[in-house]
Amino acid sequence: MSTTSMLLLNNRSSTISYCFRRRSSRDRSARLPCGGMLLIILAGCGGGSGGNGNDDNGANSKPVPVAHCSTTPQGNQLAGFLEAFDRDNSSSELTFSLDPNVPRVTGPIQTAKGMVELLDVTTGEFRYIPNSSGPRGTDSFEFRVDDPESFAIAIETIIVNPAIMPLGDSITDGTLGKGTPPEEQRVGYRRKLFKDLTASGFMIDFVGSRSSGEAATPPIDDPDHEGHPGATAEDIADNIRLYLNLNPADVVLLHIGTNNINTDGIDAVTRAAQVGQILDEIDQWERDNNTPVTVFLAQIIDRSNPDAGSFPNPRVDAFNTALVNMVEGRSTDDIIVVDQHNALNYACENPDSASCDMTKQEGGFIHPDEDGYEKMATTWLGSIESSGRLPKCN
Repeated sequence: MSTTSMLLLNNRSSTISYCFRRRSSRDRSARLPCGGMLLIILAGCGGGSGGNGNDDNGANSKPVPVAHCSTTPQGNQLAGFLEAFDRDNSSSELTFSLDPNVPRVTGPIQTAKGMVELLDVTTGEFRYIPNSSGPRGTDSFEFRVDDPESFAIAIETIIVNPAIMPLGDSITDGTLGKGTPPEEQRVGYRRKLFKDLTASGFMIDFVGSRSSGEAATPPIDDPDHEGHPGATAEDIADNIRLYLNLNPADVVLLHIGTNNINTDGIDAVTRAAQVGQILDEIDQWERDNNTPVTVFLAQIIDRSNPDAGSFPNPRVDAFNTALVNMVEGRSTDDIIVVDQHNALNYACENPDSASCDMTKQEGGFIHPDEDGYEKMATTWLGSIESSGRLPKCN
């Protein structure tokens, strides 16, 4: 995308477009102008002979800073250049500063999520170093640009790539059936979701202690996750703080509750309360680490009844309803309920038909097929985008 600056000169309009983008597929970093239009109207431009850069009173016009938005992983330093132009002075006469009140201040200065230092006051070259720990997301710093007679101020934006933890059981892992595919080929919803997030402009990092999908065709771009086959909500509650200590996250995608739902005899309210224990543990980790976490909590996909494999399963329906009721009682938590249940088709009398998004296996229908996983990815993406919780450079 480009940022357009319009200068009204002698009652005529001229348009200058800027587009600067730098991106590495390895470090998931990018630099581009913050979206929208920068409209600058210079007073007293009518009449006159033009071309000397002064207004009708002979006053010097201010330099025009060009603010950008950049992204970087938390573990990487970001190198960049502040930018500005001046219609009545050479660019070699411009200088930059990190103090809006004083010219030529190089820093370093501390920002909300890192540190920035100006390396060259004449070129605007700077270095940004994210904090080694703590929350990621949007950061910014003011900068000043001076010409020999005046100055202007702008804000540079930096997004430290948010960390997303896919969390749950074998459905998060990406299992199609019992033991299949091999672990290194399991991608589930994660491959499409990562691809779609980056295509939508989100520079993110999947995190977790487990890794799968590197040998898939095509391979997943970021294989990290916390999908544990066979796990129950109680298992996740017992370990979630350890998972977050090892791999801090800003966003958790939680799909849990499928295992044992047909056999353990637990009622829906108690089962939802077990998920609430996971949320309690996340709350405690947030307090301990001063890092807010947004939880996207799935109403789980259906699992067939323990008979001939029929749908719908009233236990799943009751659990999903109880999940919503449980979340409504947690008004201080940042939880977004995601309806994964209705994202899939369950007309599975003929498991090979296009109307069935589940995989037939021993014990009935438990896991999605490849189409089902892709629909889950699309549903996660829609909720993430509409929530506005994940920052990106426009």
